[in-house]
Amino acid sequence: TTDKEGRVKFDAYLRQIMNEDSSTTCVFPEGGLVYDYMFDQGKGAWIGWLETIPEFVLDPTTPFSDILIPTLDSVRLTFLLDLLVKNGKNVLCTGPTGTGKTSVIANKLLNEMPDLFQPIVLNFSARTSANVIQDLLDSRLDRRRKGVFGPPVGKKYV
Repeated sequence: TTDKEGRVKFDAYLRQIMNEDSSTTCVFPEGGLVYDYMFDQGKGAWIGWLETIPEFVLDPTTPFSDILIPTLDSVRLTFLLDLLVKNGKNVLCTGPTGTGKTSVIANKLLNEMPDLFQPIVLNFSARTSANVIQDLLDSRLDRRRKGVFGPPVGKKYV
């Protein structure tokens, strides 16, 4: 994780290292930062994140509140979220307000995850206490035996 200034520095550093290494056969494209690309193993090349998704077509009947237009950041976040959650890794998403983190995560967890995963959505406010969170989580868990709780058999909570 880094800020904009750190990304620029890391981009320059990584490009320098790759240019100095004569065994590197696949260099980054000239435009943008290294963060703007992912490696496509099938093509053996770096491609832009937006090239990894189908062309966006807006259904005119879609309610305005349900429209989620893919951006470079949202496609990258969706890919990484999917990869990490499916491999059992914890995820913490940070960034400036208004960049769509909550929308992208909610869409991924509620609409695009396999049936194995069941999301638990918690909303926090200034009045949220540890006891309230504990009660909400306990109400969703199945009791397996004394003192042992978990999601329904065959499911994973995210």
